[in-house]
Amino acid sequence: MKKKNIILTLAMVLGFSSSFIISAIGIDDPDYTETIPPGSYLYFMFNLNAGDILTIEFEVIAGGNKDIDLYIKNSNGDTIENYGRVISGTIHFNAPYDDDFKVYFSNTFSLITSKTVEISFDITYAKSIIIYSPKSTDTFDNGYNEISWSTTGNINYVRIELYKGAIFSEVIDTMEYNDGSYSWYLSSSDTYDGSNYRIKLSDYYDDSIYTFSDYFTIEIEPLSNSDNSGVQLFWWLLIFSSIGVASVVAIALIYRYRKRTPNEIISIEKDTPVKDKSVKLQEKELVKITYCSSCGVEILDKISAFCPKYGAPIK
Repeated sequence: MKKKNIILTLAMVLGFSSSFIISAIGIDDPDYTETIPPGSYLYFMFNLNAGDILTIEFEVIAGGNKDIDLYIKNSNGDTIENYGRVISGTIHFNAPYDDDFKVYFSNTFSLITSKTVEISFDITYAKSIIIYSPKSTDTFDNGYNEISWSTTGNINYVRIELYKGAIFSEVIDTMEYNDGSYSWYLSSSDTYDGSNYRIKLSDYYDDSIYTFSDYFTIEIEPLSNSDNSGVQLFWWLLIFSSIGVASVVAIALIYRYRKRTPNEIISIEKDTPVKDKSVKLQEKELVKITYCSSCGVEILDKISAFCPKYGAPIK
């Protein structure tokens, strides 16, 4: 929120010539009670902007008829509002323009009696926005760039827009919390270029409240060859790293297979068809059977060459 210079000064004039300050009231404690001697007046000065509303609550609690003259003057000494002779009440003064305004409580009409007055002030600030950055000497470039501002009145969120000259360019942020600053990131891929850019800030809920920044420059540095080579190097390293990891995994799997036990290998062969198996030949001696060529009877006597029954030769 914008900070206004509010000067609450209690001054007194005796007669029409001499004057002195009785006390100074801090804005943190605006409620107070003061006694104004006869033939004197009391004034407070406020720095207000157009549209600010100054609320004055007062009551004369002692002295004479318990009345006082109340009026407001500008910095030139001209009377802006004259409320006449009053006893108590609440007044709302709407500042017509930016200026230092003085609120007078006058007891100059009384020559004998002092007046004791209780007074309280309150200010309702009109909505306004002031942009501090960017300024006309600023150049925004790659990276984060600060947009800063202050506001008065009840503005909770702001809308941030970019203009090129008088032409709308884009919305930087649709609804930004009104904390007074925003970091705008510009990258090498952005196409901004020139010295006639402006930032527009407006109240998100009331777009009639807005303001523009000074014209400023945006210069975007394109991505350099060295930056490209760095990116390419990164990707090559990533690819080679992936290949290396895959190789290590493959070797580990092979090593794991070779280290398996015979039982593990047998279990694999049961589930996996074998295309080529080697066959081992075993030699075995067969018993020779002898028959008679005439009768076909088996000859048990392997020594004789003729059948004992028919005398035929044995085969």
